[in-house]
Amino acid sequence: MTIEADRIRRLAEDVLSVTVGLPLRASAGDAWKGKDTFLTGMVDITGNWSGVVAVHCTVEMARALVSCLCQIEVHAVTNDDIGDTLCELANILGGNVKALLPGPCSLSLPSTDLNGKIADEGPGTKVWLEYAGEPLLVNIVSNAEKASFREKGSVSS
Repeated sequence: MTIEADRIRRLAEDVLSVTVGLPLRASAGDAWKGKDTFLTGMVDITGNWSGVVAVHCTVEMARALVSCLCQIEVHAVTNDDIGDTLCELANILGGNVKALLPGPCSLSLPSTDLNGKIADEGPGTKVWLEYAGEPLLVNIVSNAEKASFREKGSVSS
């Protein structure tokens, strides 16, 4: 099952605007150009549908998310704050995505990758958003999509 990008975009915009208070807007992904460090919060979903829900952003976007969510000044944001916030956002988005899926599914504990890279060419439903010129990507990819993509020789494990 593939979830429509427009549905995920609306869900992400709603969740992030309500939870964090940032008015994110749709983006073509151009805001990623020239950025070299990306932070990721992710949660796995297993059951009748298995895959991952990931939230990717720049350090600057992560600081803005933490600042709004935790009501602290941007300069006071720590790496622990960033990790906790990205985990929480991935968990919230993952729970909302899980509600759209057929049959019983479970969420894993969220995790982070604070030194990751974005694979633009990879599989999944990608929703590009931005705030004040800083990008945020929500990527939802099923294990079946990952396996198919790997079979084509496009991704190393």
